[in-house]
Amino acid sequence: MRASAVALVTVVICGCALLGKRHTIDFSPLKQADRLEVLSHKGETIKTITDPVLISAAAEFIQRFTSGWKDPLSGPVVPDFMLHFYAGERGIGGYGIGVGVIVSNPPTHGFWSRSAPEKEVNDLAARLGIKLGGT
Repeated sequence: MRASAVALVTVVICGCALLGKRHTIDFSPLKQADRLEVLSHKGETIKTITDPVLISAAAEFIQRFTSGWKDPLSGPVVPDFMLHFYAGERGIGGYGIGVGVIVSNPPTHGFWSRSAPEKEVNDLAARLGIKLGGT
């Protein structure tokens, strides 16, 4: 009986460790942005977007992905691009996008990531005039 309890506890602990810690992120402040900076995975500014329609599209995109974030045991996921949102000169947060993945903005939320439908992420990237996948 004791061995069964120990085995069950071990399975639960290992299962939780393999799944990683789950997290929820509030991206609603991004809706206040009037400027969007697109940075490469090297941190270089690729473009600055001031078109309210494109900024809104990028801010609305991430609103569907507030839950299911995890801190992978393998380490942080590096996105193809980081999207940094600003209200005036004040940074209000952001997120990163890659092929089938989105990541949180480390200074704002930490090193969280989650999967996202590849087509939806690619559609957003195309709308912003960037191409995912390093090509």
